[in-house]
Amino acid sequence: MPYDIMRDAPILVLKGFVDFADTSPVTVFEIPAGVLVTHAMVEIKTAFAGTSPTVKFGDEDTEEGFVPEAGVTEGTIGWYPGDGEVTSMGSYLYDATKKSTYKFYPAVKDAKVAIGGTDLTTGVAAVYLVCIDLRGKMTEQGES
Repeated sequence: MPYDIMRDAPILVLKGFVDFADTSPVTVFEIPAGVLVTHAMVEIKTAFAGTSPTVKFGDEDTEEGFVPEAGVTEGTIGWYPGDGEVTSMGSYLYDATKKSTYKFYPAVKDAKVAIGGTDLTTGVAAVYLVCIDLRGKMTEQGES
């Protein structure tokens, strides 16, 4: 049975930033068509301070698709989900039935971060998506 090995499918890391004063939801970057998202993280760079701060990372379709509110400790500098805590990942990357999953994007979508809480006075976060770039790599079997 013939098969293809894609040795030239690069890994992409998409990164964006949000600030406590941004109007939520924030479009942090475009997710290109033809990428497969395998992991997502939120890095709290400056702790969020205020009443009940929240950070959710997803796309234009699902607000918590990558990292849900429950997966982030907004008042503590660090990486979320840390150490591969799959149960703290959003529904695109983990669920109790399918376990670890992934998200393929056949079309461009906006990555978004929703910031919540009241009277926020500080807070900066970076968000990351780790992707396999399949653009131009997917062909029918036997094609070059």
